Amino acid sequence: MITFLTIVASLAGLAIIACICLQQASPDAGFSAALGGGGDRASRKGGSDLLLEKVLKTSAVVWIASCLLLAVLSAHPLWGG
Repeated sequence: MITFLTIVASLAGLAIIACICLQQASPDAGFSAALGGGGDRASRKGGSDLLLEKVLKTSAVVWIASCLLLAVLSAHPLWGG
């Protein structure tokens, strides 16, 4: 179970990195958009940005949940702690 969660957390982390690298920010978005600020959502390109945003949110939730479960299971005396 710990090996499975480690693999899931690693794949979700790589998906997060890939989604962030593939997203395009508009050149006039400024510093707040670079730090994740809302800014002007009407200037979005459309399909691929929305898909990457959904994949990013999903993989972030999966990564956090798997890391949390991995920490709990590794600290539990019965499972390997």
